[in-house]
Amino acid sequence: MDVLVDKVLADYSCSRSIDVDEARKKITLYFRTLSAARKLNERQLASFGLAYLRELYEGPDPEYSGM
Repeated sequence: MDVLVDKVLADYSCSRSIDVDEARKKITLYFRTLSAARKLNERQLASFGLAYLRELYEGPDPEYSGM
């Protein structure tokens, strides 16, 4: 899972300046929560992880949040 966390963080942090240590803790916990809830492959986890970081650091997507 660490490799996947590193990949998602690298993909996201290329376009944003973030506290990588804090983001690593949050995304690791998020992946553990997702994995406990249901069986997901690495591609699905990566996609959900990037979406999670976008919402966390950029706010909710107005298209889906009704804003």
